[in-house]
Amino acid sequence: MTAVLNTFVSLVLILGSVSVFPSLSMAATDAALTLGQAVQTALEDNHRLEAAGARVRGAQAGVKAKRGSLGPSAKVDYGYTRLDEEPTAFGIQSGEQNQWDAHLNVSQPLFTGLWLLSGYQKAQLESDRARLELQDLRLTVALQVQTAFLDLIKARENVTIAQDALRQLRAQRDVAQSFYEVGVKPKLDVLQAEVDVAGAEQDLLAAQNRVQTQKARLNTLLGRPAQSEVTYTGSLDFTPFPLPLKTCMAIAKKHRPDLALAQKSVQIGEKAVREIASARYPQISANYDYYRAGDTPAVDGNEYQDPSEWRLSARMQWEIFNSGNTTYQIAQAREQVQGLQAEARNADTEAQYEVKAAFLRLEQAQKQIRVARKAIQEAEEGYRIAQERYANQVGTNTDVLNAQARLTQSRGRLTTAMADYQQAMAQLFNAMGLLRPALTTTGLPLNTSSSST
Repeated sequence: MTAVLNTFVSLVLILGSVSVFPSLSMAATDAALTLGQAVQTALEDNHRLEAAGARVRGAQAGVKAKRGSLGPSAKVDYGYTRLDEEPTAFGIQSGEQNQWDAHLNVSQPLFTGLWLLSGYQKAQLESDRARLELQDLRLTVALQVQTAFLDLIKARENVTIAQDALRQLRAQRDVAQSFYEVGVKPKLDVLQAEVDVAGAEQDLLAAQNRVQTQKARLNTLLGRPAQSEVTYTGSLDFTPFPLPLKTCMAIAKKHRPDLALAQKSVQIGEKAVREIASARYPQISANYDYYRAGDTPAVDGNEYQDPSEWRLSARMQWEIFNSGNTTYQIAQAREQVQGLQAEARNADTEAQYEVKAAFLRLEQAQKQIRVARKAIQEAEEGYRIAQERYANQVGTNTDVLNAQARLTQSRGRLTTAMADYQQAMAQLFNAMGLLRPALTTTGLPLNTSSSST
């Protein structure tokens, strides 16, 4: 009886886990993501960032490899040789037919014309460059997610606007139909209203499709399948931007990883010149060799030879002529450094442009928001008056339809201006080299000596 009871309890627990754990998983999947949470998720799960992180770890391993080349190296040889006959000298046996030997070599570079040191320093710079590339990519991914997220919120707002427009047009159609049925208004009013209702229905379908498209794009940026059912929550809000253009420029010069990246590339190029120039100098190394020999695997000697010997030596190698090969390689590397320096200057100029362009777009969107809000008030009043005039048989159906179209257009312009404002702020943060997942303006480095977020 006890065994049966235990089996029953086990089955209940198994079935309970099957039913409970999927619901927990779905609950985690259905959790709503805000803008900041969406960016953080992308920074953790984006496949491009995963690849960049692997490059950083690879570059760090490369630094350790180059550092190891500065120290000593050791190698061991061990072998067996059987001669066709016993060796002799002047008719007297001088060795054994079976010969075993072992050799230990320890080598330490003493001077390589700065080749090893330059290679190590170059590897350190390449590790720094990989880290800066990761930082730059994080900023790029954050901007892509922020832009896609705001496009999604904008698309949802446009769906609401399209739904309101459709509701208003249907109401106007019903009014026109009622007036037509009592003989007050012509059939033309009903037909015009029907046409506008059909157009509004198409606009609503297009707006709903844009929501699904933007949601699929956002899913892929977060490293998820395009068809994933993820809830994104947010709104188009207005937050004043507190920094002047001059401060934004100074922050960008200090915090943008691509500017530091350009300087690292120049430094790597300079180390490459030194690396190539090291071929003009002698290469000096010290070697310690230890030998053992014998006629057994224990290499413990025999009656004809001592079991071991050692040697300590220093060696210099110097290529004094190679038909100008090194000279031209150095010239080539120096020209590449000149090109990298020009690219670094161009990167600085482009950074200033990107900051100013984003700042001007932010100002433009802010002004458009004020204008659009005023236009909505006027359009709402105009639509109300047109409805009243039509109801009192003073105005025409065309007046109502035109007023409704202007109202819908004004609401759409406000939505676009609000989305443009937040996207411009996202671009400005990106241009300044600041990572602001939720686009918050608190805690900004008002003093350019502050550290980056």
